Amino acid sequence: MAAKEVTESNAPAGAALIAQAMDRREGAGRYKAMQSIMDWDRSRLVYRAGKRSFDIVFSGAVLVVIAIPSLVLAALIRLESDGSPFYSQIRVGQTRPDGSLTTFRMWKFRSMYKDADERLAELKGQNEIAGAMFKMR
Repeated sequence: MAAKEVTESNAPAGAALIAQAMDRREGAGRYKAMQSIMDWDRSRLVYRAGKRSFDIVFSGAVLVVIAIPSLVLAALIRLESDGSPFYSQIRVGQTRPDGSLTTFRMWKFRSMYKDADERLAELKGQNEIAGAMFKMR
Protein backbone atom coordinates (compact mmCIF):
# COMPACT_ATOMS: atom_id res chain seq x y z
CA MET A 1 0.00 0.00 0.00
CA ALA A 2 2.81 2.43 0.85
CA ALA A 3 4.47 1.79 -2.52
CA LYS A 4 1.32 2.88 -4.38
CA GLU A 5 1.17 6.14 -2.42
CA VAL A 6 4.78 6.97 -3.28
CA THR A 7 4.29 6.50 -7.05
CA GLU A 8 1.53 9.12 -7.40
CA SER A 9 2.09 11.95 -9.87
CA ASN A 10 3.07 14.36 -7.08
CA ALA A 11 5.80 12.08 -5.70
CA PRO A 12 9.32 13.51 -5.39
CA ALA A 13 12.01 12.59 -7.90
CA GLY A 14 13.42 9.13 -7.24
CA ALA A 15 10.26 7.93 -5.51
CA ALA A 16 9.47 5.50 -8.32
CA LEU A 17 12.82 3.81 -7.77
CA ILE A 18 12.09 3.47 -4.06
CA ALA A 19 8.65 2.03 -4.83
CA GLN A 20 10.23 -0.53 -7.17
CA ALA A 21 12.66 -1.56 -4.47
CA MET A 22 9.85 -1.98 -1.95
CA ASP A 23 7.70 -4.06 -4.34
CA ARG A 24 10.42 -6.61 -5.07
CA ARG A 25 10.57 -9.60 -2.79
CA GLU A 26 14.02 -10.87 -3.72
CA GLY A 27 17.12 -9.44 -2.05
CA ALA A 28 19.21 -9.03 -5.23
CA GLY A 29 16.50 -6.97 -6.95
CA ARG A 30 16.07 -4.79 -3.88
CA TYR A 31 19.83 -4.23 -3.67
CA LYS A 32 20.03 -3.22 -7.34
CA ALA A 33 17.15 -0.77 -6.93
CA MET A 34 18.69 0.79 -3.83
CA GLN A 35 22.07 1.02 -5.58
CA SER A 36 20.48 2.84 -8.52
CA ILE A 37 18.90 5.30 -6.05
CA MET A 38 22.30 5.99 -4.46
CA ASP A 39 23.87 6.45 -7.91
CA TRP A 40 21.06 8.86 -8.85
CA ASP A 41 21.63 10.87 -5.65
CA ARG A 42 25.38 11.17 -6.35
CA SER A 43 24.77 12.41 -9.89
CA ARG A 44 22.26 14.96 -8.59
CA LEU A 45 24.76 16.13 -5.99
CA VAL A 46 27.25 17.14 -8.68
CA TYR A 47 24.48 18.83 -10.66
CA ARG A 48 23.22 20.74 -7.60
CA ALA A 49 26.73 21.87 -6.65
CA GLY A 50 27.33 23.12 -10.21
CA LYS A 51 23.99 24.89 -10.33
CA ARG A 52 24.54 26.53 -6.93
CA SER A 53 28.00 27.73 -8.02
CA PHE A 54 26.54 29.22 -11.20
CA ASP A 55 23.76 30.93 -9.24
CA ILE A 56 26.25 32.59 -6.87
CA VAL A 57 28.66 33.72 -9.61
CA PHE A 58 25.89 34.99 -11.91
CA SER A 59 24.11 36.85 -9.09
CA GLY A 60 27.39 38.48 -8.05
CA ALA A 61 28.05 39.59 -11.63
CA VAL A 62 24.55 41.07 -11.95
CA LEU A 63 25.00 42.98 -8.68
CA VAL A 64 28.26 44.45 -9.96
CA VAL A 65 26.63 45.48 -13.26
CA ILE A 66 23.65 47.22 -11.61
CA ALA A 67 25.69 48.89 -8.84
CA ILE A 68 26.62 52.02 -10.84
CA PRO A 69 23.12 52.68 -12.28
CA SER A 70 21.71 52.16 -8.78
CA LEU A 71 24.07 54.75 -7.32
CA VAL A 72 23.17 57.21 -10.10
CA LEU A 73 19.45 56.65 -9.44
CA ALA A 74 19.94 57.15 -5.69
CA ALA A 75 21.79 60.41 -6.37
CA LEU A 76 19.00 61.65 -8.68
CA ILE A 77 16.31 60.85 -6.09
CA ARG A 78 18.33 62.64 -3.42
CA LEU A 79 18.78 65.73 -5.65
CA GLU A 80 15.05 65.89 -6.38
CA SER A 81 13.92 65.86 -2.74
CA ASP A 82 15.29 65.78 0.79
CA GLY A 83 15.51 62.55 2.71
CA SER A 84 16.90 59.13 2.07
CA PRO A 85 16.64 57.82 -1.50
CA PHE A 86 15.66 54.43 -0.06
CA TYR A 87 12.37 53.34 1.46
CA SER A 88 11.95 50.38 3.79
CA GLN A 89 8.83 48.65 4.97
CA ILE A 90 8.03 45.56 7.03
CA ARG A 91 6.28 42.93 4.90
CA VAL A 92 4.72 39.58 5.72
CA GLY A 93 6.63 36.53 4.51
CA GLN A 94 5.95 32.81 4.77
CA THR A 95 3.74 31.03 7.26
CA ARG A 96 5.64 28.94 9.81
CA PRO A 97 4.56 25.36 10.62
CA ASP A 98 2.98 26.60 13.88
CA GLY A 99 0.76 29.04 11.93
CA SER A 100 2.61 32.25 12.82
CA LEU A 101 3.82 34.58 10.09
CA THR A 102 7.38 35.58 9.33
CA THR A 103 8.20 39.20 8.50
CA PHE A 104 11.06 40.78 6.61
CA ARG A 105 12.26 44.29 5.84
CA MET A 106 11.78 45.22 2.18
CA TRP A 107 13.96 47.95 0.63
CA LYS A 108 13.31 49.88 -2.58
CA PHE A 109 14.13 53.20 -4.18
CA ARG A 110 11.81 55.90 -2.83
CA SER A 111 9.20 56.93 -5.41
CA MET A 112 7.05 59.08 -3.11
CA TYR A 113 7.33 61.90 -0.61
CA LYS A 114 9.79 61.31 2.21
CA ASP A 115 6.98 61.53 4.79
CA ALA A 116 4.38 59.55 2.83
CA ASP A 117 3.71 57.17 5.73
CA GLU A 118 2.84 60.06 8.04
CA ARG A 119 0.64 61.75 5.39
CA LEU A 120 -1.36 58.56 4.75
CA ALA A 121 -3.87 59.19 7.55
CA GLU A 122 -4.93 62.59 6.17
CA LEU A 123 -5.17 61.29 2.58
CA LYS A 124 -7.24 58.13 3.29
CA GLY A 125 -10.39 59.86 1.98
CA GLN A 126 -8.84 60.20 -1.49
CA ASN A 127 -8.10 56.47 -1.87
CA GLU A 128 -9.20 55.26 -5.33
CA ILE A 129 -9.06 51.53 -4.54
CA ALA A 130 -11.19 49.59 -2.05
CA GLY A 131 -9.38 47.24 0.30
CA ALA A 132 -6.00 47.21 1.94
CA MET A 133 -4.18 49.06 -0.86
CA PHE A 134 -3.91 52.83 -1.19
CA LYS A 135 -3.68 54.47 -4.62
CA MET A 136 -4.32 57.99 -5.79
CA ARG A 137 -3.27 60.03 -8.78
